[in-house]
Amino acid sequence: MPTTRYAPQSLRLLTLISFALIYFGWQTAEAAKVARAKGRLVEIEMDANEDFIKGDKINVMGANGKLIGRLVVLKVKAGKKAIAKLKKGKAPIGATAQLRPSASAKSAGSDKESADGDSGSDATPSDFVVGVLLGYDIDSQKVQATSSDGLRREDVSMAGNGLLAKVYADMALGESMGIIGRFGVEQFKVTGTSAGTLCASQTSTNCETSITYLSGDFLLRYTFNAGSLNPFVSGGLGIYFPLAKETNILDQTKIASTTIFLVGGGINWQFSDTMYIPIIAEYGIFPPSNQVTTNFMGVRAGLGWNW
Repeated sequence: MPTTRYAPQSLRLLTLISFALIYFGWQTAEAAKVARAKGRLVEIEMDANEDFIKGDKINVMGANGKLIGRLVVLKVKAGKKAIAKLKKGKAPIGATAQLRPSASAKSAGSDKESADGDSGSDATPSDFVVGVLLGYDIDSQKVQATSSDGLRREDVSMAGNGLLAKVYADMALGESMGIIGRFGVEQFKVTGTSAGTLCASQTSTNCETSITYLSGDFLLRYTFNAGSLNPFVSGGLGIYFPLAKETNILDQTKIASTTIFLVGGGINWQFSDTMYIPIIAEYGIFPPSNQVTTNFMGVRAGLGWNW
């Protein structure tokens, strides 16, 4: 039987190709994988050579080798597992998870997470957003006006609009919950007509209230179906301090600091890795009294960025 002989060059080439295929296959089999996903939380199973730490930025690669998503590691668990948050794209089960080049959170002053992952909050820098808001309010006020002799009474309805400018901070408390703090200046302006000439010390039918407030809002946020739009609902309180006030239907001495109840909803549109556009519809109601009912509906929009 004839014997097949390989030239030394061919044998070396065949050996190199075999080792390359074995190495590539081993690397593919051993690469970190997406094991589970729930909402924006993703569990990664690391291979023996991977050592992700909190803050690492991870690329999610599809079967074709293309980038399909981006993650940030929140904490490391026992058994070579890591919990990460989906920041962009998608993370299907079985997809490869790779550390982004030059994106490791390791540094001379950073410590690795403990094996059980219980060393602190799950929040990452991208879970804290700061920004600015501008807004427009449709204001409403109803006053039970009474003549000085107490013989004439009239419910005077007034309406108008005001503007606001505020800075805000939004801090995530988990996958869906967060808190929002806002601080700035807000106007409240309404006008109306009294049929019984009960305004301006009973000398005018034209009634008005104009107040500029310094305000601080504290809200709890719940986000649905987090993604690029991040729809949410919110509710909380606003503390309002009058900076300037003018009225000819209310007792000015009784216009003081007050607490407002706020409820609203909107979206936090994430149009880049670090930038957001919040768009919010909101309803606010002042504590009512026997004589005065005050509320407003408003729209806010602005720009936020990761801190």
